[in-house]
Amino acid sequence: MWASTPAVSAVVPWKIRRTCSVALGGPVVAVAPGILVAAADGEVVEFAEKRFAEIGKRVDFSLTTNATLLDEKTIAWLGAHRFGIAVSIDGPKAVHDRNRITVGGKGSYETVARKVRLLLGSYRARPVGARVTLTHGTTDVIGIWDHLFNELGFAEVGFAPVTAGDTLVYVVDILYAAPQSG
Repeated sequence: MWASTPAVSAVVPWKIRRTCSVALGGPVVAVAPGILVAAADGEVVEFAEKRFAEIGKRVDFSLTTNATLLDEKTIAWLGAHRFGIAVSIDGPKAVHDRNRITVGGKGSYETVARKVRLLLGSYRARPVGARVTLTHGTTDVIGIWDHLFNELGFAEVGFAPVTAGDTLVYVVDILYAAPQSG
């Protein structure tokens, strides 16, 4: 089916030294640089692993998720394929729930934190990181890091300013508003 499409069948792994596919917020997997294919029940992942293994190479996969749909079966599958995982979480409940709202209008922190504990409690394939989006008013980087690293147990915590909307003033403020010592 999808493996017969020109984009996928044209993958020539012997010309690629190493590839890492990244999926952000959806079931999309890159099987080679610049080649994105919608994944259906892991078929793309298994195809890519088989294709690269045939020539003695390995393909890595990574994804960023809000974790709300993670369950034991999905976590086991991701682990079996050694996915690198980053969870979008913006800090403690009061911070996270400011911008991470469910379709029902409620904050998502409780669900995300529960799923993160499930993930971190069983996932051993690779370290799991947290990805924090800094927005106006979300600037307690030390407190956020402490919560995510020391309380929830993420192996890594990365911060990035929001990159959509009216952000120029905010980005300049966050870059130059470091506390002054002395």
